[in-house]
Amino acid sequence: MRMLRTQWASVLCTGNLRVLGACTGLHQHVSSAFAIETLAFITTVDFARDLGLSRVAFEGDSLHVVRKLCNPNEDRSEIRALINEGKQRLLTGFATVEIRHCYREQNSIAHQLASLGVSLSFGSILGRGSAFLGGTRNCCGD
Repeated sequence: MRMLRTQWASVLCTGNLRVLGACTGLHQHVSSAFAIETLAFITTVDFARDLGLSRVAFEGDSLHVVRKLCNPNEDRSEIRALINEGKQRLLTGFATVEIRHCYREQNSIAHQLASLGVSLSFGSILGRGSAFLGGTRNCCGD
């Protein structure tokens, strides 16, 4: 089985698109692109919880993963353990949760940050609030 290695990023914004923070990381030795997308989602959920957010809406450009996370039925795919972990983390720590699909073009900032993250230390918080892109700290527990 071929294992993948990829850089990912997420951006947390308010409803009026004020940036609250951004996070980038590296996932290595992962079996599929869907697993990578799900791992990035789980890390983003943890980041949002760490920021103290209680009403959240997550947007992702992997329709496959978004559908699985929104599906109340038991997942039987090869990434079921990750999907179940993502669902479980959504159940704790948030008052309201919404998950939406967005097209890759609408997610271009996160993809640009992932490219930038390659040049930074992996697993970095790229700032919070007014300190956005003002420094780096560990984001992934690596």
